[in-house]
Amino acid sequence: MAALEAALGAQGPPLRVLDWAGVRRLADGPVSLGAHTHRHFILSRLTDTELESEIASSVELIERRAGVRATSFAYPNGEAADYDARALAVLRRLGFRCALTTRHGLARPSHDPLQLPRVPTRAPSIALFAARLAGLSPAGPAQVQPA
Repeated sequence: MAALEAALGAQGPPLRVLDWAGVRRLADGPVSLGAHTHRHFILSRLTDTELESEIASSVELIERRAGVRATSFAYPNGEAADYDARALAVLRRLGFRCALTTRHGLARPSHDPLQLPRVPTRAPSIALFAARLAGLSPAGPAQVQPA
């Protein structure tokens, strides 16, 4: 975060967990908000009713507190065993455009938009992360699993 703050010329106090006023400021700017769940439960372990409530409560809370509708989602833990077809059905019914897993890889047009992989990074700069994604660094796409 310190490197990102420095690169962006951030000013003010150190970053902390956002309160709802901070979330609203983000939502008013170029950042779109996504949902996660209400209590971070693993969706595949819940009953149908609990699963729907976890997702819908998160969406409703964001909409009520931030004034925006979340159209993207990130699965708690995000591995294949952590969500199932029931979760996909709830996300579709609630109108989500995409959902992120924690499975490593680059999203391709052939991927189900409700099961997108992602590429985490601990790169010390945005430029190095971009170079890795582009295959210009040894720690880049060689680690990315093909679609």
